[in-house]
Amino acid sequence: MKTERSFITINLQSLRYNVEQITKKLLKGEKMACVVKANAYGHGDEKIALELEKMGIDYFCVATLDEGIRLRKVLMPTASILILGYTPYDYIEEVVENNLIQTVTSVRYLQNMHKYSKNKVKVHLALDTGMSRIGLQTDEYLDINIEYALQYYHVDGVFTHLSNADYLSEHMTEFSNNQKKQYEAVYQKYKNRIPHFHYKNSASIIREFQNIGNLVRPGIILYGLSPSEEVKSFIDLKPLIEWRSVISSVRRIKSGSAVSYGNTYYAKENSKIATVSTGYADGYNRLLSNVGYVLINGKKAPIVGRICMDQFMVDVTEIEDVTSGMLATLIGKDQDEEITIDDVAKICGTINYEIACSISDRVKRFYIEDWGDDWKSHFN
Repeated sequence: MKTERSFITINLQSLRYNVEQITKKLLKGEKMACVVKANAYGHGDEKIALELEKMGIDYFCVATLDEGIRLRKVLMPTASILILGYTPYDYIEEVVENNLIQTVTSVRYLQNMHKYSKNKVKVHLALDTGMSRIGLQTDEYLDINIEYALQYYHVDGVFTHLSNADYLSEHMTEFSNNQKKQYEAVYQKYKNRIPHFHYKNSASIIREFQNIGNLVRPGIILYGLSPSEEVKSFIDLKPLIEWRSVISSVRRIKSGSAVSYGNTYYAKENSKIATVSTGYADGYNRLLSNVGYVLINGKKAPIVGRICMDQFMVDVTEIEDVTSGMLATLIGKDQDEEITIDDVAKICGTINYEIACSISDRVKRFYIEDWGDDWKSHFN
C-alpha cells in the first residue's frame, strides 16, 4: 500500500462495537435511524452507511439533498433516508424521484412545498420545542398545521431535537423535560395516524431517556465520540479515526530563527524542525498554531509557527531519528502516547464534532477491520 501525504484510517470493527453498545441502550420498541450527515461526521458516508446496513440498519438521516441522493445510489431501495435540513423548492421533485423523506422546516415551507411536486412528498414534521432552529412551533396553530400536512403530504414521521440533553445540571434537565413534554403531547395525539416519532439524540439515548416513539437518532456516538464530557461515562465507545501525515523535510535552524508566516515563533535555541504534509486546507485547524502537538516516534512534537494551508512545522529537537518520509500522528496512538479528537478540540476551544467534520476530502480515507499496533506496515 502506498503512503499518502495525509490520510486517516477508519476502523470498521470499532463502528460495529459502538453499534453493539448503543443497541444495549435501546428501550423496547426503539430502532436506530443512524445519522450519517456531513459525510458521516467526516468518516465517509457511503462506506459507513453500507457497513451499518450490513448490521441491519435500514433508516438513515442526512442533512442535504445531495447527501441523500448519494446514499440512495448505494443503499438498498427499501432503506429510508431522511433529509434533516432544508431543500429548496426547485429541488423538491428530486426528493420524490429519489424516494427520500423531506423535513418540514417551517409553516411557510409546509404551505408551499407540495406545490412543487406532481406527487405527494414524503415528509417528517419537525417540532420546535425550544431549539428555535427549525420546525413547527407548538402554539395554538399546531394542530391546524399537522392536519394540513396530513392532507397534502405523506407524513411518515414527527420529531424534535433536544438541545441540552448532553448537560446534567438541574436547569438543563428542566429545559429538556419541557421539550419532551411538548413533544409527547403531539405523540399521544397522533401516534395512531403517523408511523414514526423520534426525539432521542446521542445524549438522550445513552442516558436512556423514556421511550416516546419508535426511532432514535444516534450520531456522534456511532463514531466513538461523546456528545459532551458530562455524559462520557454513560457508554463505552471506541473512536474510529486515526490521522497521520508524512514528514516532508527535517532541517536544523539557529537560535533566533523565525518559523512560518508572521514570525509568530522564534527558536529559543538551535533546533531541529520537521515539516508535516498537512494544513488547514486538509481540515487541520489553524488554531493549533504554536499550541498543538503531534506524535513522532512515540513522543510529543510541539507545533511551532502558524499552520499553513498545506503543511505545518514541529520541533523535533528532543526526538531521535526523525527523517523525511516518516509518519507523524495527528490523531491516534503512537507507542505509549495518544492524542484524541477530544484533545485536539480542547486545544482549539471547540467540540469534537467540528474536528471530525472538518477533515477534508483530500485527506485519503482507508477502511480497516483491525490492524492493531502494526498499522505502519501497511504504509511502507
